[in-house]
Amino acid sequence: MLIDTLMLPENTLIESDVCIVGAGAAGITLARELRGQPYKICLLESGGLDFDEVAQSLYQGANVGVPYFPLSESRARYFGGSTNLWGGTCRPLDDIDFEYRSWGSAK
Repeated sequence: MLIDTLMLPENTLIESDVCIVGAGAAGITLARELRGQPYKICLLESGGLDFDEVAQSLYQGANVGVPYFPLSESRARYFGGSTNLWGGTCRPLDDIDFEYRSWGSAK
């Protein structure tokens, strides 16, 4: 069931046992895995089923640190998430992806 919360009365409460935030590849996969379990599941997406400039404008900001694409071009706020931008194609890893980081080391 799809519910557009913009169409619900103010202060409407949606109850669930599990709330998955983000209807991108991971969120949809997790929701599908939990399907059929004895849980009420809510898959929460900030956008709608289609691209919307208002939802996408929530990504306004600047990337800092390692250079990367602008947030508005590398993220998408609607059902399917950023997979809508890259079409499920995975790009090869860069050298920086293999650099040691102290915060990621196993102890």
